[in-house]
Amino acid sequence: HEDCGAVKASLGHGDPESPNLLALAERIRGSFYGIEWDPKNEEAVYKATIANAKSSAASLLAQSKVIREAVLNGQVKIVVAYYSTETGEVKKVE
Repeated sequence: HEDCGAVKASLGHGDPESPNLLALAERIRGSFYGIEWDPKNEEAVYKATIANAKSSAASLLAQSKVIREAVLNGQVKIVVAYYSTETGEVKKVE
């Protein structure tokens, strides 16, 4: 979603002090290929948010046999989308 605090924090150069938050930031950062690490740059935050959403969808398929089989059988579809908190609009991401 727009203005995601976890993504913005992960774009920062420091590490969270909490081990749990650090693990989350490291997972999110793994999706930031070719993205400028600047939480004040709106375009970088948007690109990082999309990259994180795509990575999260891929992770669901990779880590859950139940979800993977449901997708393969056509019972479930995973749709990556971006939610604008400002407008309420949800856009499908390709």
